[in-house]
Amino acid sequence: MKTLSKLLLICTFTSSAITSADDFEGLFSLSLQELINLEVTTVSKRKESISEAPGVISVITAEDIKNYGATSLKDVLLRLPNFFIFDSSTFKASGAMLRAGATQHLNNHVLYLINGSPLRESQNGGLHTDINLLFPIDIIERIEVIRGPGSVLYGSNAYSGTVNLITKDSQEDFSGKISSQNGTNSFGAHSVSISSSYNEYINLQITANTLKNSGDSYSAFDEDGNTGSQTTAQDGDSFFINLNIHDFSLTSLHNDIRTPAASGKFLWTNEADFLIKRQFYDLGYKTQLTQNWLLSANIISNEKERNVIGPGTGSSLYESNGRVYTLEISGELTDEIKIISGVVQDIVKGDLNLLGGPYETQRQALYGQLDYQSNENLKITTGFQVNKAEDHDPDLSPRLAMVYKYADNWTLKAMHAKAFRSPYGSELFFDSVFLLGDTQLKPETIQTNEVQAIYADDKIALNLTAYHSIAKDLIEREFVNGANVFTNDSGKVYYKGIEAEWNWQLIPSLRFQGNASYQQNEDENNTQDIMVAANEMVKFGLVYKANARMLVGAWNSYIGSANKLEDIPDSSTIIVNPEARSVNLLSINISSDLGYLFNSDKLKDFNVSIYANNILDSDVWYPELGRKIVNTYPQTHTQGIYGTVSYEF
Repeated sequence: MKTLSKLLLICTFTSSAITSADDFEGLFSLSLQELINLEVTTVSKRKESISEAPGVISVITAEDIKNYGATSLKDVLLRLPNFFIFDSSTFKASGAMLRAGATQHLNNHVLYLINGSPLRESQNGGLHTDINLLFPIDIIERIEVIRGPGSVLYGSNAYSGTVNLITKDSQEDFSGKISSQNGTNSFGAHSVSISSSYNEYINLQITANTLKNSGDSYSAFDEDGNTGSQTTAQDGDSFFINLNIHDFSLTSLHNDIRTPAASGKFLWTNEADFLIKRQFYDLGYKTQLTQNWLLSANIISNEKERNVIGPGTGSSLYESNGRVYTLEISGELTDEIKIISGVVQDIVKGDLNLLGGPYETQRQALYGQLDYQSNENLKITTGFQVNKAEDHDPDLSPRLAMVYKYADNWTLKAMHAKAFRSPYGSELFFDSVFLLGDTQLKPETIQTNEVQAIYADDKIALNLTAYHSIAKDLIEREFVNGANVFTNDSGKVYYKGIEAEWNWQLIPSLRFQGNASYQQNEDENNTQDIMVAANEMVKFGLVYKANARMLVGAWNSYIGSANKLEDIPDSSTIIVNPEARSVNLLSINISSDLGYLFNSDKLKDFNVSIYANNILDSDVWYPELGRKIVNTYPQTHTQGIYGTVSYEF
């Protein structure tokens, strides 16, 4: 810790010492007014500004990622309001808690998209270890995040929120980047990216990256009360391609990652490695039917293999082979009325092998949305999705929103929407001594009311959101006769909270941004904090730009104490590990190009950075949401320092 502190102090002093008297204008690529008017596409599947979009939306830009640094997508997403990514004994960096919505140790309530297309594998719906740890963050143009329901346009899993990873398009005939990041615990992440465009019709982006990390070691008590230890090792590689030719597009992502785990019951005798292989394909076609009407079609393939490699449990293989077919039309009825409508065929298919065998089920959906611009200050949005899961009656998810600009700097939003999540292969068909599925599971639903006020001027942009949600038929794991059994909870859960975001230009070279949230939840019996999540989070960062070529950024995420599994009524949780106490996760990032540091134009395309995370060396524990037998599980937030060298051409 002392060595780390000294190094950061030296770097910070150096950045201050070389500050010049350059003009500070334009140090940030977007002003605060431009940020609030930044065009987004996720909320309505068409371009509109953040202030006009009929949803609660946050945006992380490529500049934000560069300012504050990161080793993975997980580091970046942890800065979002009311959001936390967590590990379980089985899956690393796959649980996602947004607005206290997680009920399992997988990401079952936050839908991930790549350029607007869903990442939903058939077995679990949201196993995102590889995405959170491997996805190449250098190719991200921006991340658009909807907090709240998104099922009207995106269907299952867009329950508590939606995360859309939007990648960069090539703006030049040919360009590329080579990057190498190395650091603590033999961490090494290396990537090569090239992009090219030919006239306005052909655009290509290719990225390959590798990750190898020997990891830190942690210890914990298992379900039998035995103590053991394991490393947080990671070993993986990824290949991404995005190709656009005239009206056709192809997005492809291939990930392989290996992480340690405990398979099945959390027992150290069940120690194993998980090898996760993902193959994602999205073949798209768009054509302009008329000047105002666009037709699009997509075939999306989500394939995944999860291989459990002993010695503790022997080996087993789980396969997902899902397909999604979409057909969509969008356009303008008049200057004031815009609509979008589509149909979806979702095939959930895979093989649980010895623990359930092959399975297949199908879902269909019909959706539509209408935006009516009543006048220059008022927009009304209404929409719906009718989804039909196999062996269940159709279910309607509606949406209604109003966006009102009542002054030059003020915008008010009021929204109501319903979202759903259908069960997946494991929940329906798993059959083992430690986990049992139920083919009669119903989709879980949530209804949310939200209001948001937005203010923006040249110096500050801020918003305040209040929400209230009612969830029912939650798919949970109930401990019965030594096995976890998937069930629909017969009661309802009520959520309410407030969220604030701000971006403040203190001086031309210094920007202060962050967010704060507070949430409460209860069941029908008025039992408080029935969902195991932190009630409060405060996250904020400062970035100082000495000039256009050097910056220092610092970010701190305060995560409040998580509610306890053992306090839930009828809990069988044993208290053997430390509580999930509040933590501060502080990081610092220093970045510059070598041309500036050495006063040489020949080196201006080389960039160097030093990123240090968990500077306070906080021990992080979180409730174990896998089987909910032990109270907590240690989280992967190793203190570390990482140096990056990149070359752009």
